[in-house]
Amino acid sequence: MDNLTQEFLAESFEGLDRMDRCLTELEARPEDAELIGEIFRAVHSIKGATGFLGFTRLERLAHAGEHVIGALRSGRVRATPEVVSGLLGLMDGLRTAILLIEQTGREGGRAEDDDSGMIAMLAGLSGDGPVVEAATQGPGGGSQWNEVSEKTLRIDVEVLNRMMNLVGELVLTRNQMLRAQGDAEGLTELTLRLDGVTADLRQTVMEARMQPVTHLFGKFPRIVRDLALSCGKSVVLEVSGTETGLDKTLLEAIKDPLTHALRNAIDHGIETPEVRMAAGKPRQGMVRLAACHRSGSVVIELSDDGAGISLSRVRAKAIERELVSEAQAAAMSDWDALQMVFLPGFSTSDEVTHVSGRGVGMDVVKSNVERVGGTVEIESREGVGTVVRLRVPLTLAIVPALVVRSGGQCFCLPQSALVELVHVTWHEARLAVERIGEAELYRLRETLLPMVWLDRVLEFDSSEWMHLEHGFYVAVLEIEGRRFGLAVDELMSPEEIVVKALTCGLREVGLFSGATVLGNGGIAMILDVMSLANRAGVHPMLDKLRGQEMAVWAEELKPRFVVFEGKMHGAQAERVAMPIGSVERIEVLSLGAVEYAGGRPLLQYGGTLLPLEDSSGVLAEMVNGRAEAATEMTVLIFRRGTERVGLPVRRVLEVAGGELLPELADESGDSMAIVGERVAMVAGERLQGVA
Repeated sequence: MDNLTQEFLAESFEGLDRMDRCLTELEARPEDAELIGEIFRAVHSIKGATGFLGFTRLERLAHAGEHVIGALRSGRVRATPEVVSGLLGLMDGLRTAILLIEQTGREGGRAEDDDSGMIAMLAGLSGDGPVVEAATQGPGGGSQWNEVSEKTLRIDVEVLNRMMNLVGELVLTRNQMLRAQGDAEGLTELTLRLDGVTADLRQTVMEARMQPVTHLFGKFPRIVRDLALSCGKSVVLEVSGTETGLDKTLLEAIKDPLTHALRNAIDHGIETPEVRMAAGKPRQGMVRLAACHRSGSVVIELSDDGAGISLSRVRAKAIERELVSEAQAAAMSDWDALQMVFLPGFSTSDEVTHVSGRGVGMDVVKSNVERVGGTVEIESREGVGTVVRLRVPLTLAIVPALVVRSGGQCFCLPQSALVELVHVTWHEARLAVERIGEAELYRLRETLLPMVWLDRVLEFDSSEWMHLEHGFYVAVLEIEGRRFGLAVDELMSPEEIVVKALTCGLREVGLFSGATVLGNGGIAMILDVMSLANRAGVHPMLDKLRGQEMAVWAEELKPRFVVFEGKMHGAQAERVAMPIGSVERIEVLSLGAVEYAGGRPLLQYGGTLLPLEDSSGVLAEMVNGRAEAATEMTVLIFRRGTERVGLPVRRVLEVAGGELLPELADESGDSMAIVGERVAMVAGERLQGVA
């Protein structure tokens, strides 16, 4: 196929997409001359190119369509639903012919009178012949766009110029590195330059691959129109966030899942006009489609104001299919019941229609989205409506990741799911994890986090004593509103990783979203955060804490303190307590990292200078060598007004609940508390400058 024909195909598909959008809008605004002009230009462009290229079948179809649109422009014909349906039929005919050219390189294989029915129908609509009934559209009559091959990509010339300049920089850097072999200092400088150029090139290539979701959303008005007509319903589609960018590969990958969800919303969700009016709702149903960037991902939300999902019906169907027992269904939370709709073949519909009811739908949505590293969440309220939320990464090619180590192996965690990191030292390990019922929880400030031990999930041969003897790290992760702590042995340097697809066998494990080659040449699996949460049974905490456990939860919300050793009184250290809400982090830092300015101890921490408050004299003892073999120090990091401050302590003794005793305040104004059945001074007020 020559370049001229390829360009014709690309422009024709774009023109048909515009025509599709304009025709569905024209039905709502039949007098809009601008819409009619846009439709005319799309058909006229196809007709003009077909004559030049010798595609006579396409030329005849486009010519017949021009007559109808010309009659619309002159006002001889109104844009009635029948006329719009006829033009949509023309569009499908044009698309079918263009697809045949793309697949075979020619129009051949059809007799000249194959399109005679379509041409006669169009002639009748334009007033040039007898009226012929338009061909009935099937549900989602414009569904052939799932079939169109997406081999082309339009890129802004400015982006291409940036890419070319950066490639030139890479070539120059490579040449200089070849000449600098043996010059260690020169190679170091060139390596840094190479790193910067590579990062810029990666970002530019990502920009080139990004396409606004309007390319996808623009297909749906036609599908909504055809499905609504087929189901005897009245539905309007409201779209927002169309400028949101997404990698072209991912845009293609979510096309089918989103179409499935849309069909379910119209067929199962939106009620007939009579039912809606009886329920006090507007006669016309509403489906909303919105996209936005959120936390390094693209979130696409499809919502309807229909009947919602009946959870009692879901439970009944689950019992009927012997997926759960009656007792299990009764004990099942609403959240768990709603997840049943993602099971293969699960459907609450009593009848099989030409649209749905065969049990093929939400399981396809979930599996297809998860295949590209995304997640699906569903919310529903009976009688009010349903929301299906798709979250997909911005790109599949290169993602920033945290490299962790567990059981002697390296794994990658996508940084988009990472909230923060916490180091639990060996002397804190025995008290760090608490239990409520069977659940293990880590208290991060005033929040209890469900704990997931990576080595246990992966069934490594490791023992709990290793964590107690050596300490561990907690990666605080959050996905789809579920926050939990992932315990790992070590943290490695973060890297931008190139994602590689998994083989079928590894994909079936269900815990990994891909693999990568690390900077040291080693291979690491990329952890699927949602699968980790599901495998470990992490759900919203309030769903898990019921009955007696909820009473335990209420008890646990009493004031809690970090208790540490303060000033020495003879051979005994003073017990000091700080409200846990005041403590931002607990860090173990090298003593050699302490610097001094104007006699004031400072630390470089988190890109800023952290002043150290040494009112207890712990730091002075360590620096002057009076503390035995001191090479590290424990620092409580808190805020004093707008300033972040570090407090060196001998050691953290415990984190526990307590009771304030304000009536026993000392002369400095500090209160006392009973913590862990022992008295402790509460130092938070003095240290933070609070009266």
